[in-house]
Amino acid sequence: MAMAMSKLVNVAVGAGLSLTAAGLLLMLYLRRKEEQEFESNFAAICKERTRSANQSIIRVKIPKHCLGAVIGRQGANVKEIQETTKTKIEFPNKDAIGDQCEVVIRGHADDIRVAEMKINETIKELLSIETCEMFIPSDACGRIIGRNGENIRYMCRISKAKINVDARNRCARTQRVTIRGSPEQIEYVKSLINEKLMELEREQTRNTSDPNKERKILSIGSPDDTQPYGLDDIQTEKLVSTSSDGFIEVYVSTVKSPHQFWVQVVQGGKCTELDKLIEEMTDYYDANPNSNVLQEVKVGDIVAAPFNHDNCWYRVRVEELEDDPYSPAERKVTLHYVDFGDVETLTMSQLRSLDRSCLRLPLQAIECRLGRVEPVADAWTSEAVQSFANLCKVAQWKTLMLRVFDNLHANVPHVQLIDTSGPINVVFVDELVKENHAKLVENQ
Repeated sequence: MAMAMSKLVNVAVGAGLSLTAAGLLLMLYLRRKEEQEFESNFAAICKERTRSANQSIIRVKIPKHCLGAVIGRQGANVKEIQETTKTKIEFPNKDAIGDQCEVVIRGHADDIRVAEMKINETIKELLSIETCEMFIPSDACGRIIGRNGENIRYMCRISKAKINVDARNRCARTQRVTIRGSPEQIEYVKSLINEKLMELEREQTRNTSDPNKERKILSIGSPDDTQPYGLDDIQTEKLVSTSSDGFIEVYVSTVKSPHQFWVQVVQGGKCTELDKLIEEMTDYYDANPNSNVLQEVKVGDIVAAPFNHDNCWYRVRVEELEDDPYSPAERKVTLHYVDFGDVETLTMSQLRSLDRSCLRLPLQAIECRLGRVEPVADAWTSEAVQSFANLCKVAQWKTLMLRVFDNLHANVPHVQLIDTSGPINVVFVDELVKENHAKLVENQ
C-alpha cells in the first residue's frame, strides 16, 4: 500500500504537477479505495443476512418411543414430510439414553412450521393408539382369517389397524382377537369382523333350514343336463384396482414364462369362494361317478375334470382333441384349468358336464405378461423361467402386488410384479435384469 502511494506521488510530480496537486490526487485515491472496500463489505453483510433470513433451524423434543413412528418404515414417513415441506430433518441423538429425542428441522421458517405440525400430528395419532380384545367362535376363525390370511390382511389394509387372531387353542369354544389402533380404527375392524360373523351365521341357518341346499350344486346330475358350456356362458375375473396407486393383491398360480403366467385376485374373497366351489364339485362327482357323462365335446367347451395330482374336481376348458375312432371314450383331451392356468391331458371318459350353478363364479385364472422386459436371448431360457417362478412363489399362495401397464399383446395385460413383504421391495423386472435373464424394453 505504501509503495503504491509513493509511486503515485512520483508519477504526479514527474508529470509536472506541484506537490499540492499531487497531495490532492493522493487524497482522492484513498477516499475511492475506502468507498470500494465499504461497498464490498456491505454486499457481503447483506448476502449473509439474506442467507440467514431464508434458512432457520429449530430443535424439537419428542418422546423417544414415538421416534419409530415419526421416521416410519425404512424412513418413509420422515422422507414424505421432508419432500412435501422442503425441509431437512435430522435426529442427532436418536441413540442417546433418555426418554426424549431431539429433532432438528432446517429450512424456511414457514416450511419448518408445517414440518413441525406434521411431526406433532404423527405423535398425536400414535399416542391415541389403543388395544382392544374381542372373542369369536372357534369355527369362525377360518372365515375371519381367510385363505392364507387374505381376509385379515384386507381388514388391516383398509382400517390401518393391526389385527391378530390367536387360534392356537383349537379345543376352546372361542378365540381371542386383538386389535391395535385408534378408537375409530378399532370400531371399524369390529364392524368388519361382525359382518363376517353374520355372513357365516346366515349360511349356517340356511343350510340347517334346507338340507337340500347344503351343497349348492347337489342338483347336478340331471340326465338331461349333459351339454357342455362355452366361454360365452361365463365371465372371467378382471384386474381392477381399488387402490389409488393402481396396485392389486394377487397370487401367481401357474407360470409358463415371464411372458405367460396366470394370477388370481386376492381381494374380494373370490379365492375363498373358489375353494368352496371346488369342495362342492369334488363331493358331488366323487359321490356320483356315473352321472353327467359326456359323449362328445369340442374345443372351447367348459366342463368338469379331476386333477391327477390331488384328485379334486375343477372347471376346465377343452384345448385340443385327439382322434381315436376305435375307442372314442379313451380319446386324449388337452385341458386348461381355467381357475389356475395349469394344462393337463386326460381321456374323454374322465370328463363330466357342469351344472349352470358351477358358473356362478367368474373364471379366476387371469393370463398376464411381465411388461417392459424381453429375454436376453431369442426366447426365455429354462433358468429364466425357474428364476421367475421362484420370485413368484408359484402355487404357494404368496401375496404379491400387481399393477397393469397396458394390454398391448393379444389383449393379455402387461403387468408389473413386486414383492413388498420384506424390508426391501423386490421388483421382478429388476431382479431378472440383474440376473442377466432379461433386458429392459424402453419403448414399451
